[in-house]
This record gives sequence, structure tokens and C-alpha cells, in this order.
Amino acid sequence: MTTLSDQINSDFWTNVAKYKEQHYQWMLTHKDLATHAVTLTFDPTKIQSFLEKNKMEMKLNNPYLLKMYKKEMKYFGRLLSRSLFGKSAERFGERLLLIPCLEGIEEGKIPHFHCTIGVDDNRMEVAATKILDCWLQTRFCGYHNEVKLFRDEGWLGYNTKRCMFPKKEVIDWESVLVPTSSQSILG
Repeated sequence: MTTLSDQINSDFWTNVAKYKEQHYQWMLTHKDLATHAVTLTFDPTKIQSFLEKNKMEMKLNNPYLLKMYKKEMKYFGRLLSRSLFGKSAERFGERLLLIPCLEGIEEGKIPHFHCTIGVDDNRMEVAATKILDCWLQTRFCGYHNEVKLFRDEGWLGYNTKRCMFPKKEVIDWESVLVPTSSQSILG
């Protein structure tokens, strides 16, 4: 016989697993479009400089700064799309896959993004350089960035490891870009 506490605990972890699995399954629907596994970092000294300039004092995981990080990701997505595809992406529909996941928002950690990025075959040779160049144009860009070729679903599982609670989103949904041609995948 289990106690009420055991039942509540079991239900909690069952819901966490279900929520994480839903996010993972959504990412799997875009697996075939993925070409790059990317880690993009922030520079804490640039963030501190911004805060001092604006006479603010807060920790790196403050909700205000989390919004700022997401704005930078949205800006990065626009820069990268335009850099790779020119204005045609705006006129004829998005051609870039970008699924950014914000991590490191716990106390004492440095926030950073893990991104799944997909480009077409014509741009594979220049993609890594353009990804890094575009990130360096963002306000808080760090310098410990990594771009690797996407190999398998393990990267997607790594990205969704912190997907646990609806009010603490890991996937930056406002910055997600899905190629127009794959919209039918979403159902």
C-alpha cells in the first residue's frame, strides 16, 4: 500500500516524463530537416555591462534577462535566415530550420542555447561559418560556441532534457523557425 505522498510523487514524475516526451516527439518530426547541432553561449561580462549601463542589478537567470536572451535568439534567427537565403526567405516562406532550447537558467549557471538547425544542401559548406558569424552579431554573444553536423536523435533528447514544466519552457517557441515546405508535418 502506498501513501498519498508516494502517489503524488509518482503522478508528478509521470507528468514530467509525459511532458518531456511530447516535446521530444515534436522535435523528432523535424529530425529529417536537421543538419547542425549547435551550442551558442552568452558572455556574462557583456550582460553585466548592459545591466550597469542601464543601472540595473539582477542575476543571470532573472525573468527580464531571460526575455532579453530570447530576443537575441529571435534576432539571430532573422540574421541567419537572411545570411543564408537572402530576402527570398521573407518573400517566399521560411527555408531555415531553427529549434532553440535555452539552458543554464538555474542559479549560478551561465545561460546558453542548444539549437537544432537545418539548411539545404546548397548551403552546407557555408552554414557553420554563417551560424557563428551571425551569433557574433548579437548583443550578448559568448565565445565558446560550437557547430557540429547533426548525427542522430541523441541531440534532440539532450535538448529536451530540461523540458519538465509548462511554466518553465525550454524550447524558445517564439524563435522557432520551420521551413514552409514542412508545415504539413505539424498536422
